Amino acid sequence: MKWGKTETRKFVELYKEQECLWNIDVCYKNRQMRLSAFQLIAKQMGIECLTSTDAKLKIENLRGTYNQELAKIAKSVQTASRSNEIYIPNMQWFYIMDAFVRQIKKKRSSKDHLCHLAAVE
Repeated sequence: MKWGKTETRKFVELYKEQECLWNIDVCYKNRQMRLSAFQLIAKQMGIECLTSTDAKLKIENLRGTYNQELAKIAKSVQTASRSNEIYIPNMQWFYIMDAFVRQIKKKRSSKDHLCHLAAVE
């Protein structure tokens, strides 16, 4: 299903409200809570026939696109000779998602780094 900017933005806002779907420190491993969150998002979207499975797939797709956009930004930062050559995503939802997902990605990478250091010692 192809969504417009308004629907995608609303979906990302609803995703943001359901911390158990993205914050590893907030009931992230509670399967029932996560299922309830997917169901709630599907219901709140108000789109007929949207299921919790559809909501989960949409989040996976958005996360994939988000990560691709981060990779484009990182690559442009490395190769740009001027600041106006740095890639800037043009998706409205990207910045909403970035505001809450980036914090978690930083936590994960620092935890992974610490785990790696502990394994080396």
